Amino acid sequence: MELVYQAERPLLGAHVSGVAAQWISVRLPSEAVDDTCRNFQANGKPELALELRQTMAGIRAAAAVYIERRNATTSASGSAELPPRPVTKDSNHEYLSVADAAIRLGLSERRVRQILSAGRMPGYRQARQWVIDPQALEDYKMGRTN
Repeated sequence: MELVYQAERPLLGAHVSGVAAQWISVRLPSEAVDDTCRNFQANGKPELALELRQTMAGIRAAAAVYIERRNATTSASGSAELPPRPVTKDSNHEYLSVADAAIRLGLSERRVRQILSAGRMPGYRQARQWVIDPQALEDYKMGRTN
């Protein structure tokens, strides 16, 4: 049975998009959201956990759109940046950009590049851009590093 959240009273809400969505997604890590959801579940309030997860999914999706649009424009140096969507290494496997990994980890792009440079998460360089295997990102999230 799927749990569907229905508010007891009308919800007040705010539209979050653009740089605000990116700011929230970077500064509110997935681990904090997961911990809060577990607390809601433990306290018998699964509907609040569901609402929080749905809200954060919407914010992260809005952040991804913002980053994609920002990166689609040409940078000041005149070169186009890699879009934050899966990057194809070969026809059988998709890889993630730093921007996409940053959203999934709830970190800034700069911090993801630092983690990659330090060798704490596997990745490789493609045309001067870092590219990350989705499984390597999941392993890093779970604390499994090489």
